[in-house]
Amino acid sequence: MFDPLFFIDRSAEGRLLWDEAGQPFRSASLDLLEEAQRAARLGSCLLDLPSGRFRYSDSLRELFGFDRAERISYARYADCLHRDDRSRVIAIKERALAEGDGYSYEARFLCADGRTRHFQVRTRIEREEGGKILRILGTLLDVTEQVRLRMKLEAEEARYRAIFEKSQVVMLLIDPDDGSIVDGNDAALEFYGYSREVFRQMKISQINQLGSGPVRDALDRSREKAQTFFLFPHLLASGEVRMVHAYAGPIPIGGRTLIHSIIFDVTEKLRAEEALVEKSRELERSLKVLEGAWEQTIKAMAAMSELRDPYEVGHQRRVAALAAAVARGMGWSEEEVKAVYLAGLVHDIGKIAVPSDYLGKPGPLTSRERLLVQEHSRAGYDLLQGIDIPWPPAEIVGQHHERLDGSGYPQGLRGEAILPAARIIAVADVVEAMASHRPYRPAWGIEAA
Repeated sequence: MFDPLFFIDRSAEGRLLWDEAGQPFRSASLDLLEEAQRAARLGSCLLDLPSGRFRYSDSLRELFGFDRAERISYARYADCLHRDDRSRVIAIKERALAEGDGYSYEARFLCADGRTRHFQVRTRIEREEGGKILRILGTLLDVTEQVRLRMKLEAEEARYRAIFEKSQVVMLLIDPDDGSIVDGNDAALEFYGYSREVFRQMKISQINQLGSGPVRDALDRSREKAQTFFLFPHLLASGEVRMVHAYAGPIPIGGRTLIHSIIFDVTEKLRAEEALVEKSRELERSLKVLEGAWEQTIKAMAAMSELRDPYEVGHQRRVAALAAAVARGMGWSEEEVKAVYLAGLVHDIGKIAVPSDYLGKPGPLTSRERLLVQEHSRAGYDLLQGIDIPWPPAEIVGQHHERLDGSGYPQGLRGEAILPAARIIAVADVVEAMASHRPYRPAWGIEAA
């Protein structure tokens, strides 16, 4: 039988249910249910076929925007059904009236206030024992906002699907629960070499060669957005394994969350990088060989210069060792220490341009002879500046007789204008010379130096 709880109304006369004749149908005192219907945007109605009366709740009147003074007939209510939905709804209704005890549908209604609203309609058909229909009870739920949201999501999914299908980039949709491949775009089918039917029956673990455990972990991390970038070895249908970069993350599609993975084949890129690394290693090995050769060349040049002056034998090597020790003690890098050491080995290389008589003269030098000897710094610079080696010894050698107060030679440089390496060699040169024997004086000793 008809349940009056669905048809509670509030009016000036009290809580009543009205029909199109303006007559109260049933009074009730269930305020809570009445308010619940309004809050749920739910309307109720009843069509009594023997009497032809159409009865409705006040909440239905409000949903349709009918004026309170208007008495609504069933024809007036039915006329609100959107004309584009009528044939479908009539077919559903006629089938139910002939065969069933109820029907439901979702349709658009053109309300009295001009708005088009979407309602979810559910009905129950009451029949007498012979099957004759007595009344039809219905509820209408306003689902306009849900439909709009659904349409928006469907439009977004359609837009995503168009991008997915037409993209030239390889894309996969993966179910994170079991790792099955839900779909792949045309670019994916071409890349992996499978038909769409076969592809959709595979799991990602059949392609990803990391193993089931790491693949499971990658899916979980993608779903949780804990990691979005991966490097994977992927197996093609041909049996070839290609290295791919995968950008993966969750995406809601069809009411469930899938993993959307964008795949880039980086096999050749990685091979090129590996080849470049190997070339770099080869170059580094070649440079070390070249550096060794240059060191031997500089040592040979140093030995050649010492042959012209018997008192110079071992001097440059001792200066180089002392200068390197000072540089290392000052915290210089090993490359910088090596540059100081090699420059120290040839700091007097310019003396090959000085007459040997002047170098070994036991007595004092004349002014002219002193000037010629002092030219060895410039001569050393000239000898070394044209040599292309990893370290810059020419400037250092050319400055090793400069002094902070400007009293040195050949340029009379002062303070910061003198290279730090040249300053170290200058100190080491003076200390070693004072501590060693010279033709014009005996050794003063290391303490005095």
